[in-house]
Amino acid sequence: MAADSIFAQLLLPAPMKISARQLDDALRSLFPDLQLNCSSGGDPDAINPGLIEVGGCMLALMSMPFPVPADGSFDAALAHRFIWPDADRAVGAHRAHVIVTSFGRVGPSLASKVECARVVTFVCAALAQIGKALGLYWKGSEHLVSPQQLAASAASCAAGKRLPTDVWVRPYWAQEAGKNPRNTFATRGLSFFSGFELETDFLPIEPGQLLGGLYAIVQSAVDGSMILKPNETIGLEGFATLRTRYSPNGSLGLGPTLMLELAVGS
Repeated sequence: MAADSIFAQLLLPAPMKISARQLDDALRSLFPDLQLNCSSGGDPDAINPGLIEVGGCMLALMSMPFPVPADGSFDAALAHRFIWPDADRAVGAHRAHVIVTSFGRVGPSLASKVECARVVTFVCAALAQIGKALGLYWKGSEHLVSPQQLAASAASCAAGKRLPTDVWVRPYWAQEAGKNPRNTFATRGLSFFSGFELETDFLPIEPGQLLGGLYAIVQSAVDGSMILKPNETIGLEGFATLRTRYSPNGSLGLGPTLMLELAVGS
């Protein structure tokens, strides 16, 4: 997969036949206010059209009547599945898959990347409903997402509440050994949008609190509402500081360190 493209796979219980009309109907039903017109440029009832245009974005759509090859693609996602503990069951049970990918290069601007990711997410949510998908794999973050999480995130995005960064960006968690272990989180997939990944120092904070703070930062970085700079502090109160590694090349541990204040409940 090219670094400037979006690639997703829906895990299905059985092979699925898709037409542009069927997808268009599902998109209109799920997201009636978005006017995501779907066109294949030909017969709308043709099965597996290959290329489709949705909301101005060109996508490649491929229905595969067999499971994703067991080549280790899911290893990283399965090793960090604390958000969806049953992801391994979906991987083991799927018998077919659908590939949804951006066709050609995604524009370099943050707005272009976010818009294409939004459209791919909406299409995946619609196809998941049609094919009763078992799960979604977002390649850029090596992230396995449950059908329920995909549906909820897509609906929230369509309603203008938040971007589905919990689909696009995978957090992974590590914990120190010994008594009173401290926790750390890092991101995977954020660099596609922002050019950097985030990693916290080990902190004496519960994983749930730490994850919430990290996703708040991720949301701000992706929606463009915050520009992260070295030694910048956000939040006016709290008793824990996130030392977050700003890594422009996408590899953790390199680049200047950001000092970010994490507000947690007292």
